[in-house]
Amino acid sequence: MQVIQESFTAVCLLFGVGIVFLLGLWVPIMDIDAAQYAAIAAEMVYSGEYLEIYDRGQDYLDKPPLVFWSAAAAYQILGIHPVVSKLGTLLFTLLAIYSTSRLAAFLYGGRTGQLAFYLMASVEAVFLVSNDVRTDGLLLGSVTFAMWQLTVFSRTGSTRALILGAFGAGFGMLAKGPIGVVVPVLALGSDAFLRRDWQLLFRRQWLLVPVLVLVILSPMMWGLWTQHGWGGLQFYFWTQSFGRITGERALSDSTTVVYFLHTIIWAFFPWTPVLAYALMRRVRDIEWVRLRSYTERTEFLTFGGFVLTFFALSLSQYKLPHYIYVTFPFGVIMCAQVLSQLDLTVPRALTVAQGLFLGVGWIAVGLTALAIFPVSFSIAVMIAAALLVTVYIAFRSESVSRLVLCSLATSLALNFYMNAWFLPELLVYQSSIEAGRKMHALAESTDLVAGYKIPWSDYSLDVYARRVVRRTDSLEELKEWLADDDGYIYTSHAGLSDIQGSGWPLTQIDKFDHYKVSRVSPRFLDPVARRELLKKRYLLLLIPEEP
Repeated sequence: MQVIQESFTAVCLLFGVGIVFLLGLWVPIMDIDAAQYAAIAAEMVYSGEYLEIYDRGQDYLDKPPLVFWSAAAAYQILGIHPVVSKLGTLLFTLLAIYSTSRLAAFLYGGRTGQLAFYLMASVEAVFLVSNDVRTDGLLLGSVTFAMWQLTVFSRTGSTRALILGAFGAGFGMLAKGPIGVVVPVLALGSDAFLRRDWQLLFRRQWLLVPVLVLVILSPMMWGLWTQHGWGGLQFYFWTQSFGRITGERALSDSTTVVYFLHTIIWAFFPWTPVLAYALMRRVRDIEWVRLRSYTERTEFLTFGGFVLTFFALSLSQYKLPHYIYVTFPFGVIMCAQVLSQLDLTVPRALTVAQGLFLGVGWIAVGLTALAIFPVSFSIAVMIAAALLVTVYIAFRSESVSRLVLCSLATSLALNFYMNAWFLPELLVYQSSIEAGRKMHALAESTDLVAGYKIPWSDYSLDVYARRVVRRTDSLEELKEWLADDDGYIYTSHAGLSDIQGSGWPLTQIDKFDHYKVSRVSPRFLDPVARRELLKKRYLLLLIPEEP
């Protein structure tokens, strides 16, 4: 592991990670979730109402407010812009990386902490959650910070660490509800149980945590009460999270309890084989637990936090891949700890598995770059350079350094390609982005902008138009809106036919190819078949009819 400790290598890795994260800021915002959150945050700024949450003027009761507050705060400082909406989540993602490193260093020393930093910074899910904004990026940063500080308190008794840990847990609850507290409880509880540290569970200082958490939650609770009454508080503290397990919340899908097993294969890339090896090593440690005495550094909070949270989330009747991301800091620390113990020798099975896994990543980059969205010459040169660096490392480095550096190079190359080329090319087909940009450029503050016969989920139209875009499926209502002024209308082919059939004077400003890119199908990835799947959307200028 001496290679990573060399300053030149460390600077190159940090530079690569920084470039990929910065590129992610400029990737267009995808519908539905990320665009909806950015639009609601902008609506907060337009209205000046931050405690009661509205979605296009309607009461909103779903996600906790931190994802909106963080974007709205950035808007207030830097102005309303799609890039700005991602800054709050990016800061929490960086906090997750830093906190993972510090927790690993506290438990296992600086060498493991440094390795954990690079591992966490290169996990696929971390790149995704910093780019496609969801509540899980905020949860990840908050919970990891809480775990770091509460672990310090559990081992040293530091009151300062306890207070900071309570703040982290409170922000975790502001990010995604009770899971912000459940994860630290599962991790620290399993650690105390397996280490038989019963005194930890009954320290009086723990009573300070719920008090501080409630203080942090009080603005949100007041907003829920004034807007929704008791039902809002019940939804937040119970139905939103636990209702998915009990069935009280009417959300379900066809996923099974093993859904996250195949999710973690790609979401933990490129470290999935190392994680499997680390988990097997931890199971072996627990088997030996009755035969050896504990040391100060013995810990089971990473294993317990990962496994127990994984199983708890697997019981949900409705699952999405990003739900499991909160367990990844625990997985990263286990991986960093086992790699730091290997020194110069790596089990052959792990080397082969990791090599095959990285090979699949490079093949995926090659196929998409050549066949799906052919890359420009400059991007092709950069990918080729990254491949040559990876090959050079594979033949010149020591075994553990080879495994780590090849994995880091592959992850950075893959995500550079994703953020610099693949995602921007894909999102060209989310036509509401370009339509919103044109609306923003053309419409004055007094002009009407509206969507006619388009899905409510096209929130990127609001984000890029930088205003609340009214929606309707009624031609009569649209005419009422446009009784006194011109209006820019984004519509579907069916909407265009309605307007043309009514004889309403119009000017067609632009026509777009459109596809729901959040549901990409194999046929769409075929450039020839793609043309058959595309639908048309239109941006029109409508003029009021003469009386």
